[in-house]
Amino acid sequence: MPIDIKHQRQYTIANDGKAKYKSIANDGNNRKEEMTVTLKMIADTAGVSIRSVTRALKGETGGNPDTCRKIRELAKELGYVPNAAARNLRMRTSNVVGMISSQDTAQVISRRKMLIQRHLEREGYFPISALLPSSPALLRKILLSWTGLTESIIFSSWPRDWEPDEVLDGLLMNYIFIDNLESRRADKYKLINIDRESGIATAVGHLIDSGRKRIAYCGPEMSTRVNGFFRAFRERGIEPEADAIIDSSHLDLEHGYAAAPALIAGKFDAVFAGTDRLALGIYKYCNDKGVKIPETLAVTGFDNDDTSAYVSPPLSSIAHPEEKISRKVAELIKNIKLPPGESIFPTEFIKRESC
Repeated sequence: MPIDIKHQRQYTIANDGKAKYKSIANDGNNRKEEMTVTLKMIADTAGVSIRSVTRALKGETGGNPDTCRKIRELAKELGYVPNAAARNLRMRTSNVVGMISSQDTAQVISRRKMLIQRHLEREGYFPISALLPSSPALLRKILLSWTGLTESIIFSSWPRDWEPDEVLDGLLMNYIFIDNLESRRADKYKLINIDRESGIATAVGHLIDSGRKRIAYCGPEMSTRVNGFFRAFRERGIEPEADAIIDSSHLDLEHGYAAAPALIAGKFDAVFAGTDRLALGIYKYCNDKGVKIPETLAVTGFDNDDTSAYVSPPLSSIAHPEEKISRKVAELIKNIKLPPGESIFPTEFIKRESC
């Protein structure tokens, strides 16, 4: 039993067999004090070895069933709670995985987090999560509080202006960055990145090949998405219209609705929208103005939100490689000693009736 300067702690068993702790002060005045119950305390009280207590609490076979039952009852009576961090430090392993994510409520973000958790749990790992804080100092504070509890951290969000080497300096964990660090970081970190260009080029290529003459891009002009748009034309040896870029730095429904008049006024017959939300805003405007989709305006979006297949007409979209990403995350967690590197997964064009 631990002894400190102020108190000598004693463990007693009352006449009814129930365990109680008390603290005896040096001045002779008794004061009750809660204590952390350890495996050794349970073993001493039960008159068995610590190994027997561990076996009983884990439900392992080999011990006397009655003794195991009494040990579990005693542990419950004492209020024993396993110390996961201490166990992980001792065993040099952990089945807890940290996840840092943004406050973005987009369907694709929520879906990705759910799939990652599902794949981790299948492999016997369980996540703890936190929202990305407002400063690197606060992030370090979170990670320090997880030290000993987890060996691996998944970053599904990372600000472009934060330097990872500075933020993570001295924090020896297994870091996985999903779709937020450039390829040049692959010599130090495990990166999982998404090839957006391939799916967009396929979608825009379909619009070109199906005979659409004036095809617009609606979304952020400074984006990898616009690279995929131009790639489709470049692969066919042609140029898009000079006024084809309709810049929208925001990607929600109302911004698609606001951008739609330029599509109609410019007599475009097809549009790639940077998100499904933008595309559905365009849908709403077309419905209000009697513009037929896809007869007058073919539309394709990006993200493959759940709603895309259920609007009328069903929206063509570009799907993220969520299953592949989730499986890769689980692989990198399970095989923690894999070296740093980058895995890139392409997006996929899902054709429906809108184009």
